[in-house]
Amino acid sequence: MKDTKLIAQLKTLISYNTITGIFTFKERPNAKGFNTRFAHKKAGRINDAGYEVISLLGKSYLSHRLAYAFMAGRFPTKNYVIDHKNHMRCDNRWANLRKCNRSENACSTFSKGRGRSYFKGVSFCKETGLWLSRLTKNGKIMFLGRYKHSLDAAIAYDGAANLYHGQFATLNFS
Repeated sequence: MKDTKLIAQLKTLISYNTITGIFTFKERPNAKGFNTRFAHKKAGRINDAGYEVISLLGKSYLSHRLAYAFMAGRFPTKNYVIDHKNHMRCDNRWANLRKCNRSENACSTFSKGRGRSYFKGVSFCKETGLWLSRLTKNGKIMFLGRYKHSLDAAIAYDGAANLYHGQFATLNFS
């Protein structure tokens, strides 16, 4: 109930274009100064993490969470996040957003490239001199095998990621 009232109040201040993903300020009654500066202009700014943030009613909201709230009628619960399908954090088109749990969101990340391999799910084992392929699903690490070449380990990862992560899989090779 609280979400419904808040979302209705926010909708009086900004509008959301589902096709472009852009929020714009609405005109406010008896607010000539505001209307001159902000009405019909893009709302929000990009934060240090690359997400668009909009400040309203003394609080900052991530635009992708606002978009979900505007369309679903409620904010996502604490167990869920809103994922950008194309990995572009400021692309808030409705077709690019999906609700998922934290495990599914983690599946949708790229390789950190911290080790000797830039492939997701692949690391080098100094003891054996082979490339390890691993996948994490619901906090459990699944060992996929050891390979002479990192490319083979990456291919093994992609096959398992498709099987276990489905639409949330981020693959090494498209």
